[in-house]
Amino acid sequence: MFLSILEQACVFLPLVLGIYISYGVLRIADLTTDGSFVLGAALFAIAIGLEIHPAAALLISSLGGIVAGLAVSFLQIRLHLQPLIAGILLVFILNTLTLKMMGKPNLSLFDCPSVFSSYPKLAILIPMGVFLMAGLACLLASRLGLMLHAFGNNQALLHLCGKNGNSYRALGLSLGNGLVAYSGALTAQVNGYADIGMGIGMVLIALGIVMIGQQVYSRLFKGLPAAILLRLFCCFLASCLYFTTVYLLLNLGLDPIYLRLMIGLSLIAFLGMTREQSTQRAIL
Repeated sequence: MFLSILEQACVFLPLVLGIYISYGVLRIADLTTDGSFVLGAALFAIAIGLEIHPAAALLISSLGGIVAGLAVSFLQIRLHLQPLIAGILLVFILNTLTLKMMGKPNLSLFDCPSVFSSYPKLAILIPMGVFLMAGLACLLASRLGLMLHAFGNNQALLHLCGKNGNSYRALGLSLGNGLVAYSGALTAQVNGYADIGMGIGMVLIALGIVMIGQQVYSRLFKGLPAAILLRLFCCFLASCLYFTTVYLLLNLGLDPIYLRLMIGLSLIAFLGMTREQSTQRAIL
């Protein structure tokens, strides 16, 4: 049970980190990630079908997500569309393009090579997760990361400093969607297939995990050094909590049809309780 939960959380981690960049750093609700997740899975399956090495196929998947991030940035910057509208429009476009590239709604990856062919999954996923969290923490703690945070917190300050906020928007969204597509490719390998419907609701689940992770951080680690790394680690803990909840609900005999309903209600209850407790502390 524990190893299975840890494995799923590690596969999900790039998606959570991608949402953390767009929502937690840039303060943008980017729904493009639903389409980027499927795009990454589809590109990996297509690349494997063309006998491309799995590592190179992962890179291709990530590049596809980066292009999707640049595309939604273009809609926001050049066409002046609201992030929510731009994300919805691009998801429609990506789903159509992904289905056209796949040729059918589902591509099987059983008996196909993957990055897990030679080693146990956790032997690859755990170091990968540590590398991603440490690398992102270093990036966000750098001067570039400070500019990304400034974009999310006070764009006017960036303009006063002579910085182009749109370039940071494009950089953050492309990086976030690249991570999401990477997670989609990993998910396709673990599940053994790429499906056109596998990204539905992923952005909302990951967003809830990020919000819970920030609540965990504020309660357990706030004020400690290495704050950014601890924030990212708390997002990973929240991801483990999510998959633990899923495991328990399924083992209690819950019909899988109602799984997302119960997960949604659980997220609402948890976030509602933390919001109420934060309000009470502010009053006191």
